[in-house]
Amino acid sequence: MERFLFSGWSVSSEPGTLARNLLLRANSAFRSRSHPWLRGLHDAPAPKKHPNLKKGIVPSALLVVMGMIICIPSVALSQTEVELREEQAAIESGDGLSARGKKALFRARGRQDDGDFQGAARIMAEWLDGDPGRAHPLLLFNLALSHFALEQDRLAYEDLTKAVELEPRYGRGWLRLGEAAYGLEKFAEAGEAFGRAYDLTPDHTPEILYYAGVSLLMGKEAERALEALEKLLAGHREGADLNWYQALISAGIEADRPGVVEPFVDQLLADNPSDPRAWELSYQFAVGSQDYRAAAVSLTVVGYLRSLSHDEIVQLGDLYSMISVPVQAARYYEQAMDIPPAIDDVESGRTDEFERLASAWLGAHDHDRARATLQTALGEQETVGLWSLLGDLEYLDEDFEAALTAFGHSCEVDPDFGRGWLMMGYCAIELGRQDEARRHLEKAAEYPGQAAGARRLLGRIGS
Repeated sequence: MERFLFSGWSVSSEPGTLARNLLLRANSAFRSRSHPWLRGLHDAPAPKKHPNLKKGIVPSALLVVMGMIICIPSVALSQTEVELREEQAAIESGDGLSARGKKALFRARGRQDDGDFQGAARIMAEWLDGDPGRAHPLLLFNLALSHFALEQDRLAYEDLTKAVELEPRYGRGWLRLGEAAYGLEKFAEAGEAFGRAYDLTPDHTPEILYYAGVSLLMGKEAERALEALEKLLAGHREGADLNWYQALISAGIEADRPGVVEPFVDQLLADNPSDPRAWELSYQFAVGSQDYRAAAVSLTVVGYLRSLSHDEIVQLGDLYSMISVPVQAARYYEQAMDIPPAIDDVESGRTDEFERLASAWLGAHDHDRARATLQTALGEQETVGLWSLLGDLEYLDEDFEAALTAFGHSCEVDPDFGRGWLMMGYCAIELGRQDEARRHLEKAAEYPGQAAGARRLLGRIGS
């Protein structure tokens, strides 16, 4: 990556490129860490199917409402937990189900207890197909359980969709519908279903809000995901899982609403001041919000709480480069070079770090250290970037002969390096060698990125 570009006769950096690379590196580092809560959202744990389904232990265990999701305005917030429990118990008891329907349900549950899910599904299907009027949410839910156990998730999804259409206040139906939709990658639907389940779950299990938020985010509903996760952390601060904060940060960045997330990041740090994982999340948020000064502070604190990896040290150097503290950036780059990188292409990674280090010393106006760095790097491997940086350095020091030589080497490594030809033209002009300058500039004019500048200079020196 070129750190310096000539515009006329001045040198300018490329902060946009570095910022993009920094964000990519930050996200990559978080995805690659071993902690489960640092995994990417697509790796977020899906709602679990009941562990006893395939063991045949269904009826009694599944009468317990399992939990996870967001508040929907359609549910009256004034309802007490007792009222919700009574309401859900009435639905689970088969309220309105005929005696023959209850008998069919009892037989199907018996088959499920024996592990015969195919037989249980057949009993339910035959009963429901006999008369459309026999449909009942509890029967459809039970049929869905068998379909889940048989790994027929699409059929389970259809069963549960019908169940909640018949009884929109069936909490467990919404919960399992969310699970089915998630498994079918209908993420926005899953988020909606989990949200309804959360409202109808008497104890409002907070994990449901987390799954709702993650599902909505995966369904590209960042704004709604942010609302769900904001509600989660506002209402369940005590004992909050760091997964929840990471999901909130991702949603806030995706929705471009950093102002909503910032108070929760402050809350995270206030509740976990000595946990390096909390500061890692603060760093991730700051990078995503392009607040590189705050990102540098957070990652520096992480380094106080635990040892930084090679890549994290490089990231700290990048951050200090972004906030124009090149001496500190150089110190971190030097530190990183003493630690083996966790990458396959070690040689390429080391060359890139030499370029970073030399650029930092250039930014700090320490040309001697920059030159020493580049000479060491070129002793290991010659690259276009290294020769180009050395050419920039010699040009800034007005050693145009040395600069011309360096840019010449860059074009030997890559004959199609248009900027190298252009800079050789500049150097030759400074040395008063017009014919040589003309040859280099004519070559530079063949490349779109340098054509305009080369023709302008050719016009100045004439034919």
